[in-house]
Amino acid sequence: MTTIKPWPRPDQSAKAAGLWLVLVAAVVVAMVVVGGATRITGSGLSITQWDLISGVFPPSSHSEWERVFGRRHNIAWSTAA
Repeated sequence: MTTIKPWPRPDQSAKAAGLWLVLVAAVVVAMVVVGGATRITGSGLSITQWDLISGVFPPSSHSEWERVFGRRHNIAWSTAA
């Protein structure tokens, strides 16, 4: 008599890969939802000009902070109108 073997259970690597794909998909969905909510409410950073080299470090003096904040404030008001 021939015995029928049950289907082999998926190994741990297949389960891990499936879990990874589900988690990555969930993170992508969360990013789209948060980005959409930020866009709809207009609560983003509104800084559209990023300096490649000098933008890596924050301003080091009060006058530089004022200049950067003024640039952000001007961009925010010009896009709201």
